[in-house]
Amino acid sequence: MVDESGTGRGGVPVVATWIEGGTLPTIPVTVSTTTASDGTFSLFLSQFGRWSLETQSLTLLNGPAVTITVPEPFPAEIEAGLLQVHTANGTLSGQVRDPAGQPVAGVRVLARQTIDRVPYVVQQPVEADGRYTLPLWGMAAGADVYLSVGPVTGHPEWLAPVRKLRVLPGATLQPIDLLYGLLALQGVVQSAGGGPLYGAEVTAVLPASSTLPSPDPVVYIATTDFEGHFQIPAPLAGLYTLNATTPLGLGMPHLSGPATALSVTVVESEIRQPGTKAVGPIVLRPADAFISGRVLEPDGQTGVANVRVFATGLTGEPSEGLVSEGLTDRDGQYSLPVLAGALWEVSVSAHPTNPSLTVANRQVLAQTGNNRLDLVFLPGTTIRGVLRGVLFTSTGMQFVPLGGVRVEAFLSAE
Repeated sequence: MVDESGTGRGGVPVVATWIEGGTLPTIPVTVSTTTASDGTFSLFLSQFGRWSLETQSLTLLNGPAVTITVPEPFPAEIEAGLLQVHTANGTLSGQVRDPAGQPVAGVRVLARQTIDRVPYVVQQPVEADGRYTLPLWGMAAGADVYLSVGPVTGHPEWLAPVRKLRVLPGATLQPIDLLYGLLALQGVVQSAGGGPLYGAEVTAVLPASSTLPSPDPVVYIATTDFEGHFQIPAPLAGLYTLNATTPLGLGMPHLSGPATALSVTVVESEIRQPGTKAVGPIVLRPADAFISGRVLEPDGQTGVANVRVFATGLTGEPSEGLVSEGLTDRDGQYSLPVLAGALWEVSVSAHPTNPSLTVANRQVLAQTGNNRLDLVFLPGTTIRGVLRGVLFTSTGMQFVPLGGVRVEAFLSAE
């Protein structure tokens, strides 16, 4: 068992589960062990047939399971193949500051991610100058990370926002500052019929600008209570866009689109003193269709875990511009709630271990109920170039490189 560099990793749990063949047992057969310091392991398998081998580390990102066949009669030894885990997908760093912009000491910073219903948490106290460094052990690239900070003793009026961000494979992460605030945006999420929606995730997005402490958009989050209410700290002035969605685990999911998003302007004077600012309501529409399937390796059979899948609405109100997203489970399965009768474009994030593999975007005209779509990673070709624009100056016209522009490539059918 090795990590992504090919180095054997010790102390990693390995579990073998009998699948089929041999004499049918009355109960599922599983055996487990832990790898030696060089990454090797040995398991006694008491049943011939097909077995699934997988790592179950809580501190590293587990790779795909490996299937082996034990023939009859039993061999003395069988080669299990290569199991793989992945180490930290980057490091989060930054500084914790109070509402006046001064460093805060004596608090803990926590990064949380949930993969296949398993929570991964990394935390540590900040330094005396409020700075922190968090290695993202066991966290999947391309999935959401929730970054938060604990309360400050003696200052219950300081609100600690939860930052939502995404760690991309190979990305250079900029410092993420965590700012305590005094102002909270307060509102309610409800269904089209006016009923409150519990457990909805509300996001407040500040677009990227030169005045923000990060070159990327800042996303704060909150979760609604049983009455559909939410509060999101707003420690920075600017134009916030609020939206919400309900998770799959809470009955029929509800989705919001551009027509229901809220825009709220927060000015400097509002963030300087404790208080709340009423917003909303955010009205969500129940999803009546799903796009689901598996994300697969090039062999077309092995599922790819921890891949972010997106469905973007292309036509129809309120679907146009709406984005539904989810994460593949251990078997590569995904399910995205969408609205029927609209055309959706399905795309995926980068392969978690091999960025040279790509998946072509697919379009689905969603029908009521389930719409099956399997996606396969295949070797791709990288297109490189420089995008230039025209700059008019007092001395004439110049062609200059353009940054921050989205570039898309389309394959023609001709």
